[in-house]
Amino acid sequence: MKPQDMDQEKLLNWMKAYLERSKASLEASRESFYDAVNDGADILAEEILKNMVIKQDIYATLLTELLEAEEYQRVLLAVQKMAEGAPEA
Repeated sequence: MKPQDMDQEKLLNWMKAYLERSKASLEASRESFYDAVNDGADILAEEILKNMVIKQDIYATLLTELLEAEEYQRVLLAVQKMAEGAPEA
């Protein structure tokens, strides 16, 4: 299936839910990282850091996609409202 064939509302809702879950997971990872550093567990801290960077990249990518989609929807709505109020040619 191509992205343009996807139910956009369903996709946006999934992205929002994922971002909420991911935000909590990232916070837990940060706390684990700081605990590992504080405990002197360098190997564990490095492993947590690697996983955290991947999670943050996914989070940032999806957040960007979501914000762009929401901005597109706002612009589309504004254009539709302007078209409704425009005199017919």
